[in-house]
Amino acid sequence: MLTTPTVLLVGGLDPGGQAGLAADLEVCALRGAQGRPVVAARTAQSDGKWYGAWPTAPAEFAATLDAALAGSCPRAGKTGMLATLETAQHIARTATERRIALVVDPLLRTTSGGWMWQDPAPEGEPDGYGSDTAQPRVRSMFWNDLLPACAVVTPNWPELAWLVDAPLATDLDEALAQAQHLPCPVLLKGGHAPLAWRGQDFVIAGGAVHPLPSKLGWPPRPDGTPSNLRGTGCRLATALAIELAKGTPLLPAAAHACEWLDQWAMAKLLP
Repeated sequence: MLTTPTVLLVGGLDPGGQAGLAADLEVCALRGAQGRPVVAARTAQSDGKWYGAWPTAPAEFAATLDAALAGSCPRAGKTGMLATLETAQHIARTATERRIALVVDPLLRTTSGGWMWQDPAPEGEPDGYGSDTAQPRVRSMFWNDLLPACAVVTPNWPELAWLVDAPLATDLDEALAQAQHLPCPVLLKGGHAPLAWRGQDFVIAGGAVHPLPSKLGWPPRPDGTPSNLRGTGCRLATALAIELAKGTPLLPAAAHACEWLDQWAMAKLLP
């Protein structure tokens, strides 16, 4: 008997329904999986504007996560927007303790421009979003907590450069060298790569580089500008987590997830 793969989903709520947990649950429905969503933050954003975000209180988050993990524990999970260092560290500990194969989508900014991590303000002042002063603390948390606890991280080229605290790679060799510095397997996404490598994805694991099948080439918008579907990174990471929940090894899991995203995008973009 086939069992339904169950995936833990931790992320933010997008009122537009195009990214975050809404996108994650859409993928689960399309891929025949059960998603267990845990809200790390609520956001107010549209396609072109970021208004703000409100992280889930620590006690509320912990209780919701415990409820999501009650009974049979999901074999895999996916993180998107985590909003606070405390939430990220909580998830890292939980994934290690529960042996959850965690797919980390290392989100930094929304498509609409919002910085997705709360910036703890000096004592006596309100915390807020929009300042980059938290970046060193967030980067340190990734290296000390999330990356050691995950099964795979899924950065694009700018996110990868940020993780290793280096300039944006200018060619493929430089990007692959950056990926090999990370302390976990990497699915390097090519959607934001320079034009020569645009759309080429790679898995970097165990010291080896594995190219994934090339994308079909998403059609441009009617005005000729590149297609800009929101939530593609969310959907890819969730599709990958579903494959891992089935017990699929990382390389074929990544290939299946990328192939599915390609088909989903083409269906959205073609008339």
